[in-house]
Amino acid sequence: GGQPMKKIAILIYPEFSIQEIGDIMYLFRWHYDIKTEIIASNSDIVVSEEGVCIKPHKTVNEFVKEDYYCLILPRCSDFNEPIQDRNLIDFLKSFKDDNEFIIGAICSAPIFLAYAGLMENRKFINSLFMEFNEQLPFINNENRVLQPVVIDGNIITAAGSEGRKFAIAVARKLGFECSDNAVTELDDNYTDEDFIHRLPPEEFEDAKKHFAFLFNQSS
Repeated sequence: GGQPMKKIAILIYPEFSIQEIGDIMYLFRWHYDIKTEIIASNSDIVVSEEGVCIKPHKTVNEFVKEDYYCLILPRCSDFNEPIQDRNLIDFLKSFKDDNEFIIGAICSAPIFLAYAGLMENRKFINSLFMEFNEQLPFINNENRVLQPVVIDGNIITAAGSEGRKFAIAVARKLGFECSDNAVTELDDNYTDEDFIHRLPPEEFEDAKKHFAFLFNQSS
């Protein structure tokens, strides 16, 4: 067969947030038919901050850059354990001289990139408490830009709660067409039409075959 489809890679660690990467996984799946692969330090199940158990697809040692469009780091509500994970930090350090491969980090996650030495001369935003930004020697606080999303070269950082703008910025940086209102919810001016979804006739015929179990039941 041909080349396997490239995916987006999401790096996870204990106490990571699923919620803030929901938009990026949704956008790539439904706008570009690109799926997500989950990468972690080892193959153990990782529990998100919401309490959801995730089994990684691959470990950082099995990561092959060419298989992915980008690497995304979600928020972590307690980064004390992952930041001491040598395997995780060494993996991030491996991108130190790479100015091409797109890396995105949201909310607190830019702390991992800074700790791994990837942010030395780069502008960024993070949502860490200011005491961390001011007192941690590896964070260059004067490079912190107060904007929802900050792009410096191949590294994209975003403030917490800006998952939608983050997703759009990553897609555009990768060269995909993406409208400003991708992944928005309905506003208060919704109409009846917003709730009516129909398939083209030939697609409905295919759907009927796929869901034959449902459509073939006699009343």
